[in-house]
Amino acid sequence: MIDQKINEILIEVLGLDEEEKINPENDLIRDLAAESIDFVDICFRLEKEFKLGKVNPGNIFPAFLEKADLKNGIPDNIIEQLIKEFPHTNVGLIDELKREKNPRIFLQVKNLISFVSYKLNQN
Repeated sequence: MIDQKINEILIEVLGLDEEEKINPENDLIRDLAAESIDFVDICFRLEKEFKLGKVNPGNIFPAFLEKADLKNGIPDNIIEQLIKEFPHTNVGLIDELKREKNPRIFLQVKNLISFVSYKLNQN
């Protein structure tokens, strides 16, 4: 249900065809052509659709990772910061980050699903 609603939001915000297959691994920028203004609209619609309260892109997407040097592995302080500041980051995403050493995984649809699931379970 959450993923279906998120897909509907993405189709509407990004002007995608309703028949277009959106999967959790899709990169919002590379695969779905989201632009910076779209992230604000996506957050607004997540707020309204799921009654989450105020959400901004900084709550979902850890921008600090773009500046981090992850080529030689993920330092413990980065993992600790992710867990503290982005509690919706599940073990699977952290494991994938360790394996891939690529922060773009946080721009995937599955990160939106994880965020919404976490917020709904808080209530």
